[in-house]
Amino acid sequence: MNKIFFRKVTIILVLISFLSLEGCEAFRKKFIRKKKVEQVEENVILVPQEYPEVVYDNVTLYKKYYSFWKASQSELLESLKEGQSYKKQVQCFNEVLKNLSEMKGLLLEQKQQELDAYIQEISINKDKFFNAKLKNNILSQLRSKLESIEKKIRINFVFKKVKDWIKK
Repeated sequence: MNKIFFRKVTIILVLISFLSLEGCEAFRKKFIRKKKVEQVEENVILVPQEYPEVVYDNVTLYKKYYSFWKASQSELLESLKEGQSYKKQVQCFNEVLKNLSEMKGLLLEQKQQELDAYIQEISINKDKFFNAKLKNNILSQLRSKLESIEKKIRINFVFKKVKDWIKK
């Protein structure tokens, strides 16, 4: 009885495997070699896109440079207070002077002269800073001078007071 049962089971299994292999095209595709497709090289041409140059009015520029000056001035005072690296302090001095010069260029002649006096004071203090041997008392004096200059500039050159003096 075992032999007959075993034969029937093997015949059924062989028939099932033939039928499943015959109807399964995905299985056949695995063993068929695919034709090589030639890759066509495409020349990509990039056309540069030209954007219109954004032109801001003097009021917007003044506000921008004033806020940059405030940030760089506070960063300068913090760097002098904390005794940060010399390179950082020099960079802060340069940023302060650059932003004040940009503000000055947007003002009328009379206000330019007032702001120029403050720029010269900061430049003198910058030279003292470069020539000093970085003693704490010199840094504290320098910091207090820069703080007083900052207060004067904030009072006299805030946008509300200067808006009539900006070039049109």
